[in-house]
Amino acid sequence: MIPLSFAQSRLWFLHRLDGPSATYNLFIVVRLGGELDGEALRLAVGDVVVRHESLRTVYPDADGLPHQHILDADAARAACDPHLAEATEVAEADLEAALRARVTQPIDIIEEIPLRAQLLRTETDHVLALTLHHIAGDEWSMRPLVDDLRAAYTARVTGTDPDWQPLPVDYADYALWQRDVLGELTDPASQVARQAAFWERTLAGSPDELALPYDRPRPAEETHEGATVTFAVDPAVHAELRSLAARNGTSVFMAVQAALAVLLSAHGAGTDIPLGTPVAGRTDEKFDDLIGFFVNTLVLRTDLSGRPTFHELLARVRDTDLAAFDHADLPFEQLVDIVAPERTLARNPLFQVLLVFQNVTDDTFALPGLDVTPVSADPGVAKLDLQVTLAERPDGGGINGMLIYQTSLFDRATVQALADRYVTLLAALVARPELPVHRAAVLSAPQRAHVLAASTGEERPLSEQPLPVLLAERYATETDAPALIDDDSTLSYEEFDRRVGRLAALLRDRGVGPEARVAVALPRGADLVVALHAVQRAGGAYVPVDPEYPAERVAHMLTDAEPRLLITLTALREKLPAPDGLAVLELDAPDVRAEQDTAAPAGVHPGLRPEHAAYVLYTSGSTGRPKAVVITHTALVNRLRWMAGHFPFGPEDRVLQKTPAGFDVSVWEFFLPMLTGSALVVLPDGAHRDPAEVADAIVRHAVTTVHFVPSMLAAFAAEPRAADCTGLRRIIASGEALSTALARTVCDVLPGVSLHNLYGPTEAAIDVTAWEATGEPGGSVPIGRPVHNTGTYVLDAGLRPVPDGVTGELYLSGPQLARGYHGRPALTADRFVAHPFGAPGERLYRTGDLVRRRADGALVYIGRTDGQLKLRGLRVELGEIEAVIAEDPQVAASAVVLREDTPGRPVLTGYLVPATGASPDTGQITEHLARRLPDHMVPTALIALDALPLTPSGKLDRAALPAPTWRPPPPPSPRAASGKPCSPHSSPNCSASRTPEPRTASSPSAGTGILSIQLVARARKAGMALTPPGVLRAEDPG
Repeated sequence: MIPLSFAQSRLWFLHRLDGPSATYNLFIVVRLGGELDGEALRLAVGDVVVRHESLRTVYPDADGLPHQHILDADAARAACDPHLAEATEVAEADLEAALRARVTQPIDIIEEIPLRAQLLRTETDHVLALTLHHIAGDEWSMRPLVDDLRAAYTARVTGTDPDWQPLPVDYADYALWQRDVLGELTDPASQVARQAAFWERTLAGSPDELALPYDRPRPAEETHEGATVTFAVDPAVHAELRSLAARNGTSVFMAVQAALAVLLSAHGAGTDIPLGTPVAGRTDEKFDDLIGFFVNTLVLRTDLSGRPTFHELLARVRDTDLAAFDHADLPFEQLVDIVAPERTLARNPLFQVLLVFQNVTDDTFALPGLDVTPVSADPGVAKLDLQVTLAERPDGGGINGMLIYQTSLFDRATVQALADRYVTLLAALVARPELPVHRAAVLSAPQRAHVLAASTGEERPLSEQPLPVLLAERYATETDAPALIDDDSTLSYEEFDRRVGRLAALLRDRGVGPEARVAVALPRGADLVVALHAVQRAGGAYVPVDPEYPAERVAHMLTDAEPRLLITLTALREKLPAPDGLAVLELDAPDVRAEQDTAAPAGVHPGLRPEHAAYVLYTSGSTGRPKAVVITHTALVNRLRWMAGHFPFGPEDRVLQKTPAGFDVSVWEFFLPMLTGSALVVLPDGAHRDPAEVADAIVRHAVTTVHFVPSMLAAFAAEPRAADCTGLRRIIASGEALSTALARTVCDVLPGVSLHNLYGPTEAAIDVTAWEATGEPGGSVPIGRPVHNTGTYVLDAGLRPVPDGVTGELYLSGPQLARGYHGRPALTADRFVAHPFGAPGERLYRTGDLVRRRADGALVYIGRTDGQLKLRGLRVELGEIEAVIAEDPQVAASAVVLREDTPGRPVLTGYLVPATGASPDTGQITEHLARRLPDHMVPTALIALDALPLTPSGKLDRAALPAPTWRPPPPPSPRAASGKPCSPHSSPNCSASRTPEPRTASSPSAGTGILSIQLVARARKAGMALTPPGVLRAEDPG
């Protein structure tokens, strides 16, 4: 039996894995004007098929091992005749659809010859469609195919046989010769061993997957459904590109490859860019006129690290490419097996972007007596994520380009934008090749202006007054309306104003004024709210201290903040490690109560200005030492006035205060109600952790507005009493990513309540973006658009705006930025940087959050720059997995973490909380995950919990999630699925049961793939119903 070539083996395996498809169809379509001799064409096609053995070969297998079966001349002609016996009539209006149907019709290479010729007749002419399966030819095969068809037709119209020289070799000879020349990997002196060693060194550490600007998550298996956009490089840029390449000793191909790497890097792919490219593989002139699959694929790794100039990058690419071309004989199929990248059915191994470079010639497809016109046809197929095809016109006449993309991953607008930016980038690189490539313009001037405009919130006049002045104006108009409600009492605006003024008088007497910090350590209640307002009215900035914090943290805060005064209660005083010399005001001390009762209410400190500090909050530091964020009145008032205008708050509104005072969300809860004339309802201390108590408070006090961290929101939505909270008007969510599944759950539980997703760091006065959740597609609700006077810039590592749809780091600007970190100038300088395109002296805050901006201007949260999760070398988005788990209607909440309870064995672990009255089947959910997600993103363990553990702020406490408990593996079953006796040592389709380990999918490579088919063949003989995809999806037998 004649073996397949290495390249053919891979295609044969993919054909067996996926079944017949159009993914690897090549085609030529031409219109034939004039008098066509149909019989001559039929005979000519048969002549070509008989001449080239590759065109009359089918590829069956024996026990799963494929071989070439070459048909004799008569059988080959008979196989051609059904398609050309009679032309199919088709209306001109239906021609495009008819052609698409024909060129995308699968060829079953197991039973059919790989060439299909079909003839259509329109009202005015004929159309010939030649479809060639890639297993029998490549792009370089099209020239001999056209030349031989022309020669045969020319002979047949004159009634003669074609007079051509016999081919020196056949493709079957090449398949045998290839194996002989390459030798064996076990022989270190063989060509294949030497080249394998080169590629192992060259591709060591190469990324398994490029981060591209996908519009959708990658499906668990490639679909290969595709579309195409076109573009063109004008002759002037082409001429400059040729000149630049010549000056640098490179080819135009190397120059466009370097530019493509720069483009992908600018779109989030990093600085290590592996690209695939085809090489002809016709290493002997005897192969030049042969139709066959000779092409090989190389992986060209482009290094963009160190910010090279384009000149320097061209030199790198030249050296890399020349070395690769010197080792171009190792078949890609063997390379995949040797390098052994992470195996998955979700994407192509080693690279996902292919660059094809062609030279356009003046050769035409001519047939005697006919007017032959090429016809384009989009087959709707994409072999890879992206394929960039460039056709260089002669004499610097420009470059025609096509971008073929998988529609499961990209929208057309995204790919068209990529194509347009490639053209823009090429012009920029050739114009200034001496500049670092990261500074080359990817966005045109109008595109950059659009991105910057979308980054900025609506401009509004800033307040010229600090917050206490604005509140005093509100108190003057509100008297009897309720301002503050807790379980014990209700204070009207007049009463609240008086209590705040009296305490402010005491604070003023104790030296509190502008820039004085006052620590407040009180339980949630009316005293806490009054104290915070009083500190600001006295001119000071409050520093909330949670009495429940560990003593060491409290001691650090009370020392680091350098407060002038500590406000607390007598019972708490002894528990607080206050530094020596810190004055303490115990609100419940008899003398203090008496002093308050007799004090004249103080007004706003006359020296208080908007630029003075309003509050100081401590946030976690990367060193373990909390850092103090100083927020001014300008920042706070901008945030509150935006919210007051964005939501229609009024006297009938009641806001629930449930967030601990040490977290920034509490700030708007404490102050917005009084600014808008609404009432503040204070939840009893500690009740914010209990969804039932929260629901009771909402119902009892007719609360209209409440905030939840999404983790707590999930617990609240699962609480039966939540459905009774029909008086709610709006729910505000922030602090964590809000999944669309949770948003749908909330809508189902409370259909009349609007849900708003807000985002913002403590360093930017609570929130800087907002979005109403209204049935968003995808895994998470966007964090939205910027609030008033705020810039939300998505930038790359060089602080350049990235295009829409591209992931970058979020930088913030505007009046809401914090002054900085108290007492830590170096850290302030590191996080608050100069604004590269703002006014002189303006700053940006570097959030450390990764986001991308959608075409509608909404920001989508991706993750953290310092917390990108990888598992076995592959990126893992935990939020995406959580969203798929939460799609099950029986799941109320979900979480996923990467655990490493055993050193060196990271395990992706999922957690879920059942919906009320539900008992979700974790096995079925795992199967659903396996259908929806790439294999490396399917949790090894899925654990049901009564509730997700939460931190004091209501966020998910990932550290408190329990470790999975593995059960001992059961003894091996004495029978396989077929019921027949089976021993793991005697049959390749059995393995002993074992403790679960991280799952991997098999790679669609020729080596492992054909082994799987041989296994299937043997299993079927034993009566077992196995399939190649089933074997590849099975768990790694370890």
